[in-house]
Amino acid sequence: MSVAVFSTAYFPSLEYIKHLLQFDEIIIEKHEHFPHQTNRNRCHILT
Repeated sequence: MSVAVFSTAYFPSLEYIKHLLQFDEIIIEKHEHFPHQTNRNRCHILT
């Protein structure tokens, strides 16, 4: 059984989701430091 700890993501990328699906158990860290103005709180909308 493989376990992974992931950081939170507002609107995760496909790469993030791809890595999520590789593990049997996933833990989302809720007590981590949240740096502002990073890709973790941004959306990339392609038009």
